[in-house]
Amino acid sequence: KPKFKLDPNKPVTMGPLGTPKHFMQFKKDQQDALEKSKSVIKKINKEYSSQFGRSYGNGLIEQINMTGKKHAAITIGSVTGTLRGLAEDNDIGIIRVKALRPFPLEDIVKACDGLESIGVLEKDISLGTNGALYDEIRSALYNLKKKPKISSFIAGLGGRDITEDDLGDMIKKIKTGKEIVEWIM
Repeated sequence: KPKFKLDPNKPVTMGPLGTPKHFMQFKKDQQDALEKSKSVIKKINKEYSSQFGRSYGNGLIEQINMTGKKHAAITIGSVTGTLRGLAEDNDIGIIRVKALRPFPLEDIVKACDGLESIGVLEKDISLGTNGALYDEIRSALYNLKKKPKISSFIAGLGGRDITEDDLGDMIKKIKTGKEIVEWIM
């Protein structure tokens, strides 16, 4: 016999309840707190760098091999390691998203300003639309005066391997400057 159960003859509240009067304010408070966490993430990243002698960008994004580049791949997660060597050999930069939430809007805009093309490589799909990171990047760059061409590459779903050949083909496609939406299979 469960200690707590749903019984229409004996209604109870289980878990927090946000009535319509309060729910919107709760969500606004959560949004504000998440936005404020950007500065905390950057601060902790600096402390980590001081303590251990290495850093990974500013805590929100990491720019790899970006100096003087016209093209970049935007990644999130472990695929960055595989891409790193190929990028250096193929004259393309990497922008690694370290924190998807809060979304590093200002950092992404600054890193992409002046690029001709970018490819967003991600291991997810929001069925019926695109990869979540791709949609966030397109939205972030909407107001740039000279927008880079933005391509989407979906790969590695379910743990499927992403090979160096796959990444090499992706790099070639990014550098064409055409906007592409492609599944790497």
